[in-house]
Amino acid sequence: MYSHGRAQLGHGIRGHASPRKYPALAQCGQRHRARRQQPAHPHKLRAGVNISESGAHCDLLGLMMPRGKQVMDTHTRITHGAPHTTSNEQYQIIADEAGRGIFKGRILVAEDAQKIEAYQNSRNLLLSNTAEIDTKPELEIYADDVKCSHGATIGRLDDEALYYLQSRGISRSNARKLLITGFAQEIIDALPYPELVAQMSALLQTHMGDAP
Repeated sequence: MYSHGRAQLGHGIRGHASPRKYPALAQCGQRHRARRQQPAHPHKLRAGVNISESGAHCDLLGLMMPRGKQVMDTHTRITHGAPHTTSNEQYQIIADEAGRGIFKGRILVAEDAQKIEAYQNSRNLLLSNTAEIDTKPELEIYADDVKCSHGATIGRLDDEALYYLQSRGISRSNARKLLITGFAQEIIDALPYPELVAQMSALLQTHMGDAP
């Protein structure tokens, strides 16, 4: 995918591809693994965006919700090849049961791509002791006048929030679903197209309706 001129790009892809490896100059990663399960056939996504002309912007948003023995593996790469460009990448993994989620996202800033701004964040929820989340956002920067940041967090549901909802007469199961849905909805609500927001919200409700 290419973003050029004063375009604003938001994109999502589904598919299979072979993994590629790139050297990292700066990286921030977290890994939380409990008991390892025999993996199911992984669902793989590889997405790349080249931002090639000044003034262009890219939003790259993703949500993975592996459970059972599902393995979901996403690798992304955003390349800033021109000055005065911006990007914002936000990915979330919500892993339950024995599901495994993997996110590796790289932002590359070319030597001539001065005055760019790039932000990357991976926020994740681990819902069981047998689930696994591997997340590693990476920056590779060759320019010297840029604003870039990245980060990764892995947490669990807030016990105080669960208790509060239960104290209001909501069952623990429904309270859990409300908190998970609220976390996932942060990504969905950031999508730029109302019809896509509606579609993804419906898929989320279906997914949560099947959840224990």
